[in-house]
Amino acid sequence: MLNEKKVKYLVVLSLWGLLLVGGCEGAGGIGGSGGISDRQPAFWVSKVHLQKSFTAVKAENASLGLPNRVEAYVELKDQFGDPIKALGEFRFELFQYRPALADPRGKRFGEGGIQDVNLGAVEENQQHWDSISRSYRFDLRLPEEAANLKKVVLQVTFVGGPDYRVRDILVLER
Repeated sequence: MLNEKKVKYLVVLSLWGLLLVGGCEGAGGIGGSGGISDRQPAFWVSKVHLQKSFTAVKAENASLGLPNRVEAYVELKDQFGDPIKALGEFRFELFQYRPALADPRGKRFGEGGIQDVNLGAVEENQQHWDSISRSYRFDLRLPEEAANLKKVVLQVTFVGGPDYRVRDILVLER
């Protein structure tokens, strides 16, 4: 019969043997897969966010005070809430503002109401990246019918694949 000391010795010896035979290959160390599947990236876009501090209606001709573009800063966030870069397409939509409603989006503007920017290529993606704000920067046309309005609503949709979209809206004041 084995005493308690011998049993502990055999258990420790068995564990050491398993480590030596199995190695550390599947433990997720450097060069290991770490459990990440080939089909799912390690980080993915879980949220799109229009940055309120930087996104604004801009006047091209400041002396006339006529706004004719929107400077939009869009931040993509990963599943941990951190800023991330991603390849995909951005769709911007501009709407009339409806006050005192839960959904402030009114009628979408016709000409220039929808603007698509495809950042599926690395070069295009890098051209729009602003490393100071850690977000993408876009210059959008402001429709003529919005030139005299005090407020408009900007909606951005990030399309990261055929079945994946995230969206955010922001009310912009002149």
